[in-house]
Amino acid sequence: MFWCFHCYAINDHPSGPCRACGEPVEAPAGLSRTESLIWALRHPDGDRAVLAARALGWLRAAESGPALRAAAESGRDIYLRAAALESLLAIEGATALRPWLEELSRVGSFNVRAIARRALEAVGGASGSDQDAQQP
Repeated sequence: MFWCFHCYAINDHPSGPCRACGEPVEAPAGLSRTESLIWALRHPDGDRAVLAARALGWLRAAESGPALRAAAESGRDIYLRAAALESLLAIEGATALRPWLEELSRVGSFNVRAIARRALEAVGGASGSDQDAQQP
C-alpha cells in the first residue's frame, strides 16, 4: 500500500500516476526529512501525523513552525493538535508564542488548553481563564 504524495489516496504502486488524482504517487525528488514530516502532518492515519508532529519538535525544525501552528489550530484530532502545540513550544518557546497561547488557553480543546496554560505558567503568566476568574 502506497499513499499518494498529493492527495493521500491509497495506491497499489509506489510510483507513477495516482489512481485518484493522476499526480505522481511518489514524493518529489530531493524532499528533505523535515519536508516529509511536514507532509505527514496532514496524513489520514492519525498516528503517523502525531509521530510526525513529535519528530519535528525533537528535531527543533524551525521551518515547520507554520505547519505545526496550523495543525495545532485546526488539526482533525485533538491528539495531533496537542502534539503539534508541544512541538511548536519546543521549537519557539512559550515567550514567543504568548499571545497565541493566551488565546488557546481559552478556546482550544481541553488538552490544548491545558498545554497552553502550563506553558504560560512556566513563563510566569496566568492563562486567560485564570485572569477572567480574578476579574469582578
